[in-house]
Amino acid sequence: MVRARAIERQGARAGSRAASPGWALGLGGVIAVFAIYAAVHALLRLTASQNLPQDDVMAVLYSHTLQFAYTQRQPPLYDWLLWAVQQVTGPTLVSFLFIKYTLLTATGAFVYLAGRRMFGDRAWAALAAFSMVLLYQVGWNIHEGVTHTATMMCAIAATFWAFMRVVEDGDWRDYWVFGLSLGLGGLTKYGFAAFVAVLLLGALLQPAMRVKILSRRMAASFGLAAAIVSPFALWVILNNHDLALLYSQTLSEGETGRWRNGLYGAFLTIRRTFIFLSPLVVLVPLIFSGALSAMRDSLIEAVRPTKDLDWEKLVLQIALIAFALMLLGSLLTGASNFRMRYMHPFYLLMPLWLIAMARKGTRRDWQPKAFVAASLFFALIVLGARVGYLYVGEKPFCSKCRQMTPYGALADSLSDAGFKSGTIIAGYRHTAGNLRRLFPRARVVTLREPLIVPPIRPGDKKGQIAVVWDVATEGLAIPQGADRQVAALGGEIGGRSPQTVRVAWSHLWRPLGYRKSRWRLIVIDLAPPQ
Repeated sequence: MVRARAIERQGARAGSRAASPGWALGLGGVIAVFAIYAAVHALLRLTASQNLPQDDVMAVLYSHTLQFAYTQRQPPLYDWLLWAVQQVTGPTLVSFLFIKYTLLTATGAFVYLAGRRMFGDRAWAALAAFSMVLLYQVGWNIHEGVTHTATMMCAIAATFWAFMRVVEDGDWRDYWVFGLSLGLGGLTKYGFAAFVAVLLLGALLQPAMRVKILSRRMAASFGLAAAIVSPFALWVILNNHDLALLYSQTLSEGETGRWRNGLYGAFLTIRRTFIFLSPLVVLVPLIFSGALSAMRDSLIEAVRPTKDLDWEKLVLQIALIAFALMLLGSLLTGASNFRMRYMHPFYLLMPLWLIAMARKGTRRDWQPKAFVAASLFFALIVLGARVGYLYVGEKPFCSKCRQMTPYGALADSLSDAGFKSGTIIAGYRHTAGNLRRLFPRARVVTLREPLIVPPIRPGDKKGQIAVVWDVATEGLAIPQGADRQVAALGGEIGGRSPQTVRVAWSHLWRPLGYRKSRWRLIVIDLAPPQ
């Protein structure tokens, strides 16, 4: 056992030397690498399409105004950030990309800082931070999805680093930083509370951490966090929002019986856990010859009591506790819809543990270099797949291919129909969100999935109304609820006949019109010119 540990230490030192490119190992270097990574993906997206993706189309509709809270489904921190940025950029794709990649870079920086404390080595800390892009939900899904989750990711990494400071240093300032990160994290997504719960459960198993959690200073941290979160929590309570019902509906899928749902949910939990951690969880034991035995030993040690401070064990225990709770939750309640995007609170920090296993499992100088090369290879694969998604615009890269939908031509048709400013009432959120981008001064309402009705501004009842809907998703008839929104502005649809707009899709090599979109629209003048 002593010999094995000596080999691990020797391999770790060799790996540190082999994986040291110098400039990228400090905090500034890590931030620079993430900034370059972000710039490449942002420029690719901006040059290919200005269309807003899945999650952005809802967020852009909430960002009309700065409000205390927007929806019971999400706390408001992301929406506040978006509103602030859009005061400069307007409701554009640039605003979303700036926030997303700034938060990703900050997340990488906090993971690096945590890694410095965990490993005491810059090279392995940097490798842990960069390895985040080898998680499926970070390396792939973040580029076209993710809004509020990006703020939660940053809060999770910052909170873990702040907690390390509390345990290792314990100055009053550390407790205030921890409380601030807890409070801001509570305003990102409800899932952040699940992260805090498993973090504290795991930490209570270690005496060195338990004494800090049970101290009076920690009460000040929780008090600060409560002061930050409580106004939004009070808003939820006073508006009779039932979060328990919301999440029971979110996590339940189908009515095929509790036990069948539970078994299916348990299967999906296992499957999605593996996918979330891939390809990182495969690359580490594949490249580092001693990593599998290190993983086995770490899993055994995770269930044993410890007297020494062990951050690697805590990261693993966070994941194991969460995994066990998800499995039990599925089996006991029939919850079958633990989607991968719900797993960030539990697995986002796993690169720290996996790189710790790689460090212990390094047996040759070339192994860290091979890992870096494999990581770059996967990053290039993702970049190539993104090029296919954004430019090919058909299977196998995408099916609906909304990034290629000709919303700009739809906006031109609206202008040709006489609409200049006022209120746009759209059926589906994708049409609504992208028209908000193209008509930045308009008030835009979406009627379904979800219903979003911004406050009526002075002058809206004397302006214009455009009712627009996508025939493919809404059908030929005027969308349900459109008449109520028109009436709220003092207008009426009456017997007006919709105008049908057919727009051809363009492509790099396919003929114009290889695919077409069809919308219907009605333009109403509330105060026609005298």
